[in-house]
Amino acid sequence: MVWALLLIAVILAYFLGLIDLDSWLKASRNLSTFASDLYIRVDLLPDALHAVGETFIIALFGTVVGALISYPLSAMSAQGVTARWLSLAIRTVSNVLRTVPAIFWGILFVVMFGPGNVAGAVALALYTAGYLSKFFYETFENVNKEHYEALGSLALPWMVMAKALFKHTEKQMVSHTMFMFEYNLRTASILGIVGAGGIGYYITQYVSILNYAAAFTFFMVILLFVFLVDGVSYIIRKKM
Repeated sequence: MVWALLLIAVILAYFLGLIDLDSWLKASRNLSTFASDLYIRVDLLPDALHAVGETFIIALFGTVVGALISYPLSAMSAQGVTARWLSLAIRTVSNVLRTVPAIFWGILFVVMFGPGNVAGAVALALYTAGYLSKFFYETFENVNKEHYEALGSLALPWMVMAKALFKHTEKQMVSHTMFMFEYNLRTASILGIVGAGGIGYYITQYVSILNYAAAFTFFMVILLFVFLVDGVSYIIRKKM
């Protein structure tokens, strides 16, 4: 098995030109030249921090609004809360929202609203709604079976039943939402490539004019900020 995979890898590498020694030497020289341009430009740190602030707002808006949308979607998607046909229909909508990559949603809303933070924020809100609705309805369905059946036997309106289930799943749903915010913070950094605001927009602009030092400065600032958010989020989720 391993030898077969190794043979396939060598054949593919040949067709890709990866066995050519000259291409590797050229790549090494290019990397060396690129690395020499990577340093922190202190004069750009205020601009980088401002861009991080924009990215944070985009990610936070997308997460909060996406969570608000996903709550009723997940309640209607959970089996036993609503009619089966409605559950399947809402799950289909949720599948579409999360199957379309966030960057494509970004392109759509850049076309609608023009380049900027609004496009990125709305794109992340829709993308988040698709993912969190799946996380939430799976959390609903993992509630103790006896409790689930007891609520179902009361013939409660679906929103009342969803509220009762929420009381038993609140911690998990908050944890899912925090995880999604971490993810959105990274995604918001990428959406700038298509003009949907955030720090990615600035990085793309600097790379396009070959100002790698400036791009590296912005990249390092967002990297450190993401690490900080991840650490704080991990501590909070561990204490829940």
